[in-house]
Amino acid sequence: MVCNLRHIAILAVAGLASSCAMDRSVGLDPGIEVSALEELPAPRDANFYRIGPQETLQIEVVGAPTLGGTFITDIDGRLAFPLIGTVDT
Repeated sequence: MVCNLRHIAILAVAGLASSCAMDRSVGLDPGIEVSALEELPAPRDANFYRIGPQETLQIEVVGAPTLGGTFITDIDGRLAFPLIGTVDT
């Protein structure tokens, strides 16, 4: 569950950061190749935990303490998170 919480926090921070930085070429090393993905790759670990309905999650967002807190998933296992809206878990 800690891994999924980390992913949710990373997604929240990435969503906030993406609205601020529109020029993706700034700061990139010339040797780095950037590729666009059609879809996300499958998880590497077969023992991942899926967040279910009515679960309580303690989420911390690095650098944005007001975004973190205790959240409860809805009856379908979705999470309503500040600024990014509803997230399917």
